[in-house]
This record gives sequence, C-alpha cells and structure tokens, in this order.
Amino acid sequence: MTCSVKGIALAIVTGVMLAACGGSVSAPLGLTSGDPSPPAQCEPRPHADCSGLDLRGRTFNRADLSGANLSGADLEGASFVGARLTEADLSDANLARSDFRGAVLARANLQGASVRQANFRGASLVRANLLGIRHFVAVPLGEEWWGVDFSDAIWPDGRRCRPSARGSCNLSQRPS
Repeated sequence: MTCSVKGIALAIVTGVMLAACGGSVSAPLGLTSGDPSPPAQCEPRPHADCSGLDLRGRTFNRADLSGANLSGADLEGASFVGARLTEADLSDANLARSDFRGAVLARANLQGASVRQANFRGASLVRANLLGIRHFVAVPLGEEWWGVDFSDAIWPDGRRCRPSARGSCNLSQRPS
C-alpha cells in the first residue's frame, strides 16, 4: 500500500503508515521515501573536500572554492561562472559540458580531467596543470577557450606555456 504526498510515493513499512494522505511526512531513521542515496553535498567554500562526489549540473557561480579538493568528482554540466578555484584540485574530474567562463583557476590541478565541451572562455589558467587532460583539442583552440590566460600553464603534453600566453599557449620547449 502506498500514499502519495506532494507527488512522492511513501511505502507502508511493516503495516505502519508513515504518513496519512495530505499530512506531513517524518520517516523514522533508516527509512527513506524514494531514492535511497541522498544527493551529494558540497559546501562551496575555500578548502572544501568534495572529492569523488556526484555534483552533475550543480551551480557554483561566483563561489570561492580556492584550494578545494574536487578530484575525481563528476561535475558534468556544472556551472562555475566567475568562480574562484585558485589552487583547487580538479584532477581526474569529469568537467564535460561544465561552464568556467571568467573563472580563476590559477595554479589549479586539472591533471587527467575530462574537459569535453567545457567552456573556459575568459578564464584564468595561470600556472595551472593541464597535464594529461582528456578530450582537449589544442589546435585550433575553439571559441570556448577564447581569451583564456595560459601563462606558465603546464600543457597536456608536458610543455609549459610561455608567460603572458593569452588565448593560446605559445608553447616553450618540453621541460628537461
């Protein structure tokens, strides 16, 4: 037997009705109404630990996530417009279709991240680590990379971008 409250079906467990139709719901600990896994939480603040979380489609616009650990997180379709991600760890994260327009990713670690169709237009990637990023099309850089500051960034192949490299990397020699 089920009772629908505000569109959520609640199961009747061991013959005890959790809520009457039209009433409020207060499920006992351990009982859930719907998906048993709650949405992942990530407090948008400096040095937050959001590693490995499913944060698809979340909005972090203008948030300060400096030094945050987002390694291995699924951030597909997330929005970081104007966000501060200085020294953030985004290694091995899924950044597909995410929006980083105008974000500051100075000294951020994007090593091994997937950036398929991500938009970095006008972002700052000064001294960022791009080593081994996936789904990156380096030549020609598309519109989604227009105006990006790549100064001293580590390119996917290990070479370092020249200082004041804006809109393109202007690669220097491979490090020895």
